[in-house]
Amino acid sequence: MATAGSVMQVWDYDSWRGLPLREVRAALLNEVRIRNLPALGDMTVKQMMAMATVGDEHPIGIYAFIEGDRVMYAGKTHGRSLGERVITHLESRTSGWSMATAAKSLSAARGLTRPQAVDVMMGWQTLWFQVPTPSVVPAGASLEDRVAAQQEHIAVVENRLKWAGCLDPELVSASDRNRADFALPGGGREPRSADTDAGSENWLLQRLGLGAV
Repeated sequence: MATAGSVMQVWDYDSWRGLPLREVRAALLNEVRIRNLPALGDMTVKQMMAMATVGDEHPIGIYAFIEGDRVMYAGKTHGRSLGERVITHLESRTSGWSMATAAKSLSAARGLTRPQAVDVMMGWQTLWFQVPTPSVVPAGASLEDRVAAQQEHIAVVENRLKWAGCLDPELVSASDRNRADFALPGGGREPRSADTDAGSENWLLQRLGLGAV
């Protein structure tokens, strides 16, 4: 279990990558129960930047917002750190802000004003899925290629996790959660299956012509 100071909110890759999708939701909620996670409204800057303090070269990945035993939202980061993306979701402005936020979705779902939605979210918890560069990327690959592979893998894993048969996050659109498959980087599609390992790198092995394991 990776830790950031006294806060244990980074779920390291090797702890969840081999879980079949059908088991990830229960495992996530169990992790939330056994960790000393602060509410979003109580997090310090150091805690918000936890991914950057556990040795990740590129502290990006996937985050889940949890309200009790409900998974409310799951999303990915590419260009932004996880800490930056969390702050973005707590945006109360209703104009002059183009990026989709969980506060906007929650206000629409529950008939709340945006500030009221932000206030509710202050009581949520978040657990961050660490997603490093895939292990199958050749050791001699350039930094640019390694970063691209990491970002692509994050997108693939996010599409698995937000499936209705996995985390089923309530504020992600129903069409997004219920799709039977999704597009893979570089071409092809992956069917969503309860038996797929959450962090499977087979899609990249196949693209590299190395076969699946």
